[in-house]
Amino acid sequence: MEISRDVDGRFFDMSYPVLDYVRENSEELSDIAVVSLRPVALGVEEGADVVMAYSVTDRYFPLLQQTPASGRFFTEDEARFPRVRPVAVISHRFWTRRMESDSGAVGSTIRVNGLPVAVIGIARPGFGGHSVGLTADLWVPVGLPASGLHSARSLEGPQDGILAAIGVLSPGSSVGPAESELGALATAFLEGRLDSRMEQPYQTRVDPWAPVPSIIRTGVFAFLSVLTVLVALVLAMACLNVSGMLLSRIHERGPELAIRQVLGAGKRRVIGQLLTESLLLYGMGALGGILLTVWATRLLLAFKPPVPIPGFDIQLDLGVDWRVLAFAVGVALLTGVLFSLTPVLRGAEGALASDLRGAGRGGSQRRSSLRSFLVAAQMGTTVILLVGAGLFVRALDSLESMDTGWDTTGVTVADFDLELSGYSTTDAPDFFERLRDRVHSLPGVEAAGLAAKLPLGGRSGMGDVQVFGVEPPPGRSGFEAYTNTVTAGYFDAVGLQLSAGRDFSPADQPTGERVAIINQAMADRLWPAASPVGNQFSIGDRSFTVVGVVETAKYNRLVEDPFNFYYLPFSQRASPQMVLHVRASESVDAMVPAIRNVVAQLDDNLPILPIRSLDEALEVFFLPQRLAAAVAGVMGALALLLGSVGVYGITAFMVGQRRREIGIRLALGASRASVIRAMMRRGLIAPLVGMTIGLAAAVAVTRFLRTFLAEVSPLDPLTFGIVLAGLATVAALAVFVPTKSASAVDPATTLRAD
Repeated sequence: MEISRDVDGRFFDMSYPVLDYVRENSEELSDIAVVSLRPVALGVEEGADVVMAYSVTDRYFPLLQQTPASGRFFTEDEARFPRVRPVAVISHRFWTRRMESDSGAVGSTIRVNGLPVAVIGIARPGFGGHSVGLTADLWVPVGLPASGLHSARSLEGPQDGILAAIGVLSPGSSVGPAESELGALATAFLEGRLDSRMEQPYQTRVDPWAPVPSIIRTGVFAFLSVLTVLVALVLAMACLNVSGMLLSRIHERGPELAIRQVLGAGKRRVIGQLLTESLLLYGMGALGGILLTVWATRLLLAFKPPVPIPGFDIQLDLGVDWRVLAFAVGVALLTGVLFSLTPVLRGAEGALASDLRGAGRGGSQRRSSLRSFLVAAQMGTTVILLVGAGLFVRALDSLESMDTGWDTTGVTVADFDLELSGYSTTDAPDFFERLRDRVHSLPGVEAAGLAAKLPLGGRSGMGDVQVFGVEPPPGRSGFEAYTNTVTAGYFDAVGLQLSAGRDFSPADQPTGERVAIINQAMADRLWPAASPVGNQFSIGDRSFTVVGVVETAKYNRLVEDPFNFYYLPFSQRASPQMVLHVRASESVDAMVPAIRNVVAQLDDNLPILPIRSLDEALEVFFLPQRLAAAVAGVMGALALLLGSVGVYGITAFMVGQRRREIGIRLALGASRASVIRAMMRRGLIAPLVGMTIGLAAAVAVTRFLRTFLAEVSPLDPLTFGIVLAGLATVAALAVFVPTKSASAVDPATTLRAD
């Protein structure tokens, strides 16, 4: 089970004292382990690598039923805060790659953020932690006194939510009672240590563990559900194609099947022969599909989703899985057989006399109706798929052309975490000031500044903002607002213009008046009739004077309503974790070695973190829309191909069956143009009916895609118009080409052949 705090339906971490108390007193959970994931600088002899590390308690590995590949795991005396020792477990991957499978690794000393730590064990191959895909290379005790990890002071706070937990239900227990018990235990524990009674009971979440963490499970499930529907629709298209083609093929073989029956073949023998031929066809198709699968999964294995956190390594197992492959082949064969039954049964019950005289004179009304149904069904399914693909592509285009408020062109960013090298918060200002000054003096640099977060790096707040004389929204103690910590030069580096006041300056000293720069949205809400510059707002017992106003931008998501945002000067809110933003006329490729050289001059022991363009760093925020557009685009292209081929094939066959009728019309004096018009009118009925039904279904289905379609309406008229016009053209060509070909033949030749 995953254990977290529930605040208004959102996931939050919990404090160590609360988790330790509920672990000792819970009856609904038989075991609980505390976990925390963060990057560290892991050094072996020379140099250090930035890797992801789990801070855990002693029950972590036993709870997951893990055994070491070498050495041992933590004991209670080593990994139960405050009794912790400088020991660590490394991953098998790190042992083989970085330590070159050294047989003396267990018992050796490594450096974790500069702290010497003894290696006591190596995890088994393939194990990188309990979160599938989020691979860690190191496990250390919670409370390890290394710079950058949780300090003893932060772990002792009863209300500081900094840790997650996993647990195992006791026999006979379930999620509901476990949540109630943990909430009651946490509430009782906190009320005994707080000065006042809690306003609301402590709420906990107990979610069944899954490869996808609970906090993102809903979004991933929604995406996979859409993908599954798209795949099912494409499968339906393929099945309809197969049915239509088999029906046409069996109809042409009417005389052959009739002769077989005259010579003594029973219906079962004929059905067996036709099904055997179909299964052979599907088997060959499945073999080709397996070869394509091997090729396609190589493309997936090369896919590395961008991540905004240095050292964060996502390892997705996207290779060919025999269980998935067997399921897919089984579905292909099963649907193939099921959708072959109708054509096969129709072929086995053919009328002997008419088939022996020649089946080329036309199909029965029942067969014609079935073919018309197949054409309509294919066109309807194609409409749904193409509309979905078009909406996703339009949404992606809208997002990429959206004005976020930031000018990211020509901006290079570099992540820094000084705690990984043992710097303290008091050491950080001097280092970052020297770094900014030296980078700003590089050739071609126009502006340079630092910020605690990327422009779209999420949002965090210090509490509700209060302004004297301004009433907050109902039910709140103040105005909700979010913040970032920046240095002078940051706004110029990211292209955010000041509309009033000034930028931060050296005059904003740590011990001086607290100052802030707010965005225009916050200015309009709090001081709609006056200039906010010089006014003050407060957060708790701290007051801040507004010295500037900047444009409103996007801060958390690409699609969001403007919200209150304020910036605090780095000099008054120093942090060891900052991101350098550099605007330069030089290319990003030219700036990377220049920035690395400056960093090496300042401290050649700092671990090298990613240096990249700001556009590349923000790529992760476009990833969900790009994935959706790519998947829907591929499915839409398949649907268009299948639909076009299927509709053309069946329509061409139906027109071919009416060659005799066309010949008679021409022999009786009808013009070729009138014959083509008549055939077009009759041939377009089924495709147009299918498009109409598909249009209605698409209108109903696309409403559920609203959350994926930023800035685009689910009923976008341009998308619907292009899809309908394109499919109408395909349907018209599918009828016109074979009709024109049939009408071009001399009627005497057609009648003589008949």
